[in-house]
Amino acid sequence: MNVLTGKADAGRLFENAVLLELRRRNALNEEINYWRNKEGIEVDFIVRKGTEIREAIQVAYNLGDEKTREREIRGLVECAKSMGIKKGLVITSTDDDTETIEGIRIKFIPLWKWLLRL
Repeated sequence: MNVLTGKADAGRLFENAVLLELRRRNALNEEINYWRNKEGIEVDFIVRKGTEIREAIQVAYNLGDEKTREREIRGLVECAKSMGIKKGLVITSTDDDTETIEGIRIKFIPLWKWLLRL
């Protein structure tokens, strides 16, 4: 929460919740990193075990803005292509769907549902 304005940044809270849950789930078995290419395109979390990429995850509170949606998807697609994986995950507040974009299967899932997933 921003102490000066009293407003919380929901996107940052979501990212923190995902990071804490990834750490809890993975303990010492897997590494959690982020990914960024030379053009500055990013993915919030890469979960890997050794050289094997297990998951590429974007976190976005709301994908209602088309620019935000495009940025999050573009990051996953670029990362997946560069890492040689065929899927990615976008954790949001409400979206629950799957799309295939440029051959990459992207799953959209609400945070609450992802947190309950085993």
